[in-house]
Amino acid sequence: MRLKRLLLGSALALSFVVTAPTPAKADPITATITAISVFASSAVGSFIVNAALTAAVSWGASKLQGKNKAGVAERQASVQSLSLGEVPREALLGETITGGSLVDVFNHGGQYGTDYVTRCIALADHSVDALVGYYIDDVFYAWTGNGLQPGFGDALDMEFVNASATGTSPPARWLSASGWSNTDVGVGVTRIWVSCKFDEKVWPQGLPQIRFVLRGLKVYDARKDPGLGYVGAGAQTWDDPSTHAWSRNATLLRYATVRGIYVEGHQGEAEHLLIGRGLTPEEAPPARIIAAANLCDEDVDGDFAPGTTLYMVNGTIRASDSFISVEEMFAAAMAGVIVQREGGVEIEPGQAKAAVLTITDDDLVVGEPVTFSDFLTDGDGGRINTVVPRYVSPEQNWKDFAGPVRRDLADIAEDGGPREMTLPLVLVTDGRQADWCAEIVRRSSRLERRATVVLPPDCSMLEEGDWIAWQSARHHAGATVRYQIAGWSTDASWRMRLSLREIASSVFGVPYPVESTALPPPAPVPVDALALNSVAAEAAILAGDTSTMPGVRFTWATPVDGAMTAIRAEVRRVGETEAATARTEDLASGVMVMSNGVPADAAIEGRLVPIGNPTRPVLPSVWFPLSTAQLVAGDVDPTSPTVVDLFGDITDIFGDLSDLSGDLVTETTIRAQQVSNINTRLIFQANKLLNSNFTDGLNHWSASGWSVLSDPTQGTFAYMAAAGTHSAISDTISGNAGATYSVALNAEVGGVGGNASVFVTFYSGASAISDSAALTFANPGWGRVEYSFTMPTGTNGFRVVARKNGAASYLACNKVMVNGGPVALPWNDQASNDEVGASVISNSLAIIDLETQQALAYYEVVASASGGAPARLRLVSSSLGSAVALDAPFIYFGGNTVFDDATDTLRTTTGGTTRVIAWGAPFGTTGDLTQWEGPSSIAFSAMSRANAFTCIANAPPYVDGTSVRGTARTWAVSGQIGAFASYPTVSTNDPGGTWTVGAGGRWEVEVKGTTQFDSGASFPAVPPVFASGYYLIRLVRVSDNTIQWTSDPIDCSARQTTKVGCIPIREVIDNPGAETYRWQVALTGRGSTAETTSGTVDLSIKITHYTS
Repeated sequence: MRLKRLLLGSALALSFVVTAPTPAKADPITATITAISVFASSAVGSFIVNAALTAAVSWGASKLQGKNKAGVAERQASVQSLSLGEVPREALLGETITGGSLVDVFNHGGQYGTDYVTRCIALADHSVDALVGYYIDDVFYAWTGNGLQPGFGDALDMEFVNASATGTSPPARWLSASGWSNTDVGVGVTRIWVSCKFDEKVWPQGLPQIRFVLRGLKVYDARKDPGLGYVGAGAQTWDDPSTHAWSRNATLLRYATVRGIYVEGHQGEAEHLLIGRGLTPEEAPPARIIAAANLCDEDVDGDFAPGTTLYMVNGTIRASDSFISVEEMFAAAMAGVIVQREGGVEIEPGQAKAAVLTITDDDLVVGEPVTFSDFLTDGDGGRINTVVPRYVSPEQNWKDFAGPVRRDLADIAEDGGPREMTLPLVLVTDGRQADWCAEIVRRSSRLERRATVVLPPDCSMLEEGDWIAWQSARHHAGATVRYQIAGWSTDASWRMRLSLREIASSVFGVPYPVESTALPPPAPVPVDALALNSVAAEAAILAGDTSTMPGVRFTWATPVDGAMTAIRAEVRRVGETEAATARTEDLASGVMVMSNGVPADAAIEGRLVPIGNPTRPVLPSVWFPLSTAQLVAGDVDPTSPTVVDLFGDITDIFGDLSDLSGDLVTETTIRAQQVSNINTRLIFQANKLLNSNFTDGLNHWSASGWSVLSDPTQGTFAYMAAAGTHSAISDTISGNAGATYSVALNAEVGGVGGNASVFVTFYSGASAISDSAALTFANPGWGRVEYSFTMPTGTNGFRVVARKNGAASYLACNKVMVNGGPVALPWNDQASNDEVGASVISNSLAIIDLETQQALAYYEVVASASGGAPARLRLVSSSLGSAVALDAPFIYFGGNTVFDDATDTLRTTTGGTTRVIAWGAPFGTTGDLTQWEGPSSIAFSAMSRANAFTCIANAPPYVDGTSVRGTARTWAVSGQIGAFASYPTVSTNDPGGTWTVGAGGRWEVEVKGTTQFDSGASFPAVPPVFASGYYLIRLVRVSDNTIQWTSDPIDCSARQTTKVGCIPIREVIDNPGAETYRWQVALTGRGSTAETTSGTVDLSIKITHYTS
């Protein structure tokens, strides 16, 4: 497919997004600027610098206060918009709406080939049950079939294609115009072709936005699995998707994502997993979802809408969604809790349960601590008495909608006022279900008791999510209270430590639907309260020189109470609990206008709060419901500089730039070029390696003894067949410390047991610093090898090394790709075409509002150049506060102090001394230094306790390279473990010598080395052999030959025919007493048959005694 046509398609598709009435996926300001940038004239382009930036800063300032959190509205807007470019895989669950993602777009028909615009839109990455209908802008039309759509004449033609394992050729009527062929079948993607004719009578407002409603994924139902006992019609198995059926059951849809959604025709094949976790039936047993699925399918006595059940899911899941966020969306839709059971994660739908165990105070383990609280503190989230559900309402055009507020007057009176919480229900589309989930959250939030108790081992059958009943004279005044197990742990004695939260059947045991609650009466007026009189609020349009912005105008009666010192205005979206604020101290004016945080084109509410004498109560005004206008851009100031003017200014500074003048004629040309560059970079990055396919022999490579061969299949490749280890090393490639790069190559390795490796050598200038960890591979046939790495601090280049290891008979490789980023890109050989660029961008803004006496000043400079990370400076001063932000890999303070962002360290060099302080993770060769002072000749990567003048570490301190807390002794041990006959025989070997320790202090033991077992033929031929074998280190007291301390066991259950490195041990022993001890290496094995073997343990033991 030609790039030119792809770019044209992107531009056409953007026109639909820009003119669409629904929000764009990006934040409002970014989306607005992007849209104007692509299609604006030069006048509008100049406006961007003025009005749009003003809006961006206002929006950004409110975002700093946390007022624009991503939620149901933002996600739903992105779902309904037509997506462009690379997008994550999507699964449609239940019945839901989508805008789809653009696959291709082209014009055709008429005298000039422009009468029609036809789009191919991907709807889902799996087969669906049915296309229900579509929206033309905000009007719904039921789906009647492929072809011309009723009511639009010949101006709208559609072809729906469901996903299949073999795919479907493009519709014949658009094949020639599309540039596609019959082999472009789109395997595994549900898509729709939409062709619109340009007709002003049908589309008076321009081409419409189209959204599609589908019955989505067909899922496996374990209740109909013959393997689980089902007998009857409609049997299903997970392995056969053709038996699956469409459902909105929340548990069945969650199980589908847990097991994974695969490419059509490749069910269960790990390499074809698209969405979900891809768990096996052993990891996610289907039998365990049956009870939850039955609960979700409860008909709730017919009180919900026809065809609905208790817990349904309707929405979109993306491959980019994190596992925990998906689980939280399902849990919210089921009013449930996420629990961990039997090594897996499950969601238990909201339901009343019986207690599995009843305990009293006498059942608690004596001597173990018990924590208990009757009420939640603000640190635990505080009390909640009001819950606002937000869900997706099909009746409201599938937009985010705030359901009825769930609250109880008695709770509000008890708490002294509303304590609100917003409940996002991304996968809920039924209002009654949203009410029910919100009411469960509200009622459970009123049960505030929390406890931690320890129970004896006979309670070890308890699991997370279980309910228990606790009768307590001490904590409940003799009453029995039910608790849900929120978490548990066990100690070595199998005692159960439980974290409990209060629960009750009354949370769930009410008639469906949730009973309605009346609005609370006006709050009683506190005595002697600070209050404003005659408060009023109205939406306002704030006009500037070239634009308008929404605002709210508040008024109040004057004079005010003399104890009042200021007034705070609060504005929030209807249904939300967080508010944007503004403040005035001009009390006598009786008016203030607020624009900060006021959203455009939204339903909002606002109020005033008096501020003054802290000894008097405060009575805010009521919330006033309001509707705001849209953000409007006006004409640009005729005196604003043009692109030509700006180009002249740049020329004055940087000299002759005539070679660029042809590209800087109009704003339209610049914007089009930027769109082209962005799209090109999305699919292409030049190779950083010269002669990456050896077409120029071994130039740019150090490869002594290698040869370059060629065959019709692989083309040219480098080849090494000499015995021994041989490397091909590239020229040095420039890089940035802290940046991540990827290397990929095609390779073939010969020889039984032969392998090869790829790694890089890091450089600082011409000096080699270190090698990266090697990736070893054994490809008996040609295959792709991919490898990524991050450049360490202090380096600025690297060389790629392909190495044939000794056992390999030959190594052949070609098509070596080096690119920036953690993902290896497809190979190309255009290293010489790597583009180089540099830019400096500055944004500034100053606003003074004489009416409200508010001001804001903002300044930002961003410097960017090819090969380097951007450097940013931001200054902000406003009534919200002031800040200075610096963002760069290295930030210098004066001439000798620098902050290194990659290592989070602050370094100062004075003369021959350097001081380094860690602001983040520890550093140094041992990875435990938090502060180091020493010779400036020591490289950062080489700093250690031993070469410091003084240091502070997560270990004993050092001064002048010596520990100030003790001395160390190290010796090596090598000897035969010996034979042992059967469990539980223990064979030991003393490493030689004893070590006498004094009373007190701390002893640190470090052990590392290798082990080898099964070195002789006496080892049993069949399992079980060394089924659970391990070795360990012991400290034995000489006087009575008793074991004083034993290290953690090190597993050696696998048969070892060669020496294997053991896991290092580092242990600490405090105050062992004054005695003589010896160190002992012990080996034990377990198995059902007699076991004999011999082996070798080579260990290095380091003992350090700290005397203070």
